[in-house]
Amino acid sequence: MSELANVLYNLSFQKYKYITIHPTALSQLDHIFSVIGNGFDYDPVQGLQYDEYDERRYQNLFSKYDYNFNIVLDKHARFVQEEESSYQQWKDLFPEVPERIKQRMEKMIATYKQEFVVQDKSYYFNAEAIAAEQIAYVTDQMADHSRNFISTPYPFSRDYSICFDVKADHHPIIVELVLATYKAWKIVLDYNLQNGLYLSKEQVQVANGTAYYDSEEYIRKCQADIETIISGLEQQND
Repeated sequence: MSELANVLYNLSFQKYKYITIHPTALSQLDHIFSVIGNGFDYDPVQGLQYDEYDERRYQNLFSKYDYNFNIVLDKHARFVQEEESSYQQWKDLFPEVPERIKQRMEKMIATYKQEFVVQDKSYYFNAEAIAAEQIAYVTDQMADHSRNFISTPYPFSRDYSICFDVKADHHPIIVELVLATYKAWKIVLDYNLQNGLYLSKEQVQVANGTAYYDSEEYIRKCQADIETIISGLEQQND
């Protein structure tokens, strides 16, 4: 199989494995390229390598895949069993389970019952499609929780976030993946600002410390960092 096919398969498997942690392509890509201490190592020659904890080995994103699906399927089956048991407890307690609780639990059960699908290239490499999925997810979360749900990148570290290690002359698939990730974030952050999906300085002051990462100030800081990432890669490619 081609390197691109391996990349798509490996990313799809990781998303399936952590199906509720990475509900969208952008949440998954942000984990890889923004989050520090994420289990991924990047080398310009070797590419992206990550720890497959359950199988006690390292996997390269470009390498031919060889996963033990039974480990993942067993975990998903346990989660389904736990959710179904919890749902039954609600039914036993209440003649009519509140609709919001019912929908949330049924959605979680359905999520863990999903079958594995290898995503196509556009799912991970088309910034507009990535952003659209993220915005749809945010909209869905707001409907579920009846409050604003603010989506922002994990705090960047110029010393440790992989996105700052990738240069224009590195593997073109990695460069394209980074550009898609942060062009998608650019669209999502613009959407946040246009729709008032952020906290004001006053709201941040009365909330806890992590509220800053939902603030207008943080969003604008991210926009500046993202422009640096995108322009650096694109200018060097000109």
